[in-house]
Amino acid sequence: MPPAPRQVRSAPARRAKSSFQAAQMGFFVLIVAVVAAGLWGVVQRLPQASAIPEEIGGFRLLSTVEGPQALQMVAGLHQEGSPQLTEARVAYYEQGGVVWAGTATSPDAAREQLEAMAQAIGEGGTPFSNLRELSLAGRRVFTVSDGNNAHYFFFQSDAQVIWITPPGDSGTFFVEAALREF
Repeated sequence: MPPAPRQVRSAPARRAKSSFQAAQMGFFVLIVAVVAAGLWGVVQRLPQASAIPEEIGGFRLLSTVEGPQALQMVAGLHQEGSPQLTEARVAYYEQGGVVWAGTATSPDAAREQLEAMAQAIGEGGTPFSNLRELSLAGRRVFTVSDGNNAHYFFFQSDAQVIWITPPGDSGTFFVEAALREF
């Protein structure tokens, strides 16, 4: 039996098929790009803790605690109900400076946490007193003192709540430098 006749496509038919395949590939690449851009946008909107600076106001970073241990440390500081944090970092700087940074689920949740902290301290029953609200470097910052005349500062930065124990006699210098970093 003779072989079946072969069908030879004309050049225009081959170009049409090739153009159709190119269009399919282009559509596929477009879909992948749109999905990737959408996912990137979602990731960018998630609250993220900023990196702990290696130096703040000339005071070098000595050590850090991160992850579950830092979350436990932050939770241990609160008398009533732990804050709803997704991440925490504790950074120790020269001359006794400490930065506690907790990341809430959103900037609104961080603001609520900041307000709750200020309210609890203002009502008394904590080791802190003399709650004052300041404007430092154009930002809203709370300051408190303890029975030993030490001063502490706390503020919100996006989805983070930051608590600072300034080093030695740095006053607000360290805090103002930290405000630029967070």
